[in-house]
Amino acid sequence: MAAEAYSNEYKRYASFCPDYPGTELKKIASGSYNDDYHWIETIMKKVPIFIPWGVSLHYYIFPGGNFNKKGLLLLLMNSNILML
Repeated sequence: MAAEAYSNEYKRYASFCPDYPGTELKKIASGSYNDDYHWIETIMKKVPIFIPWGVSLHYYIFPGGNFNKKGLLLLLMNSNILML
């Protein structure tokens, strides 16, 4: 999906989802899955600042840089450390 299309869809769904009495709905926009600065720039320009509560940013690491060959994920609970 293109960043422009995502921005339009985000605005559409965000305006459809109302807050509930006594509870504010946290609307979070999704960032790109890589270093696509055009994506985040487009969201910041096209989505009014008062709509999103935040933007989720992602960065994925693949062993050997191969997207199709993913390694195992190991979670360590001590100190909330996530190790790959």
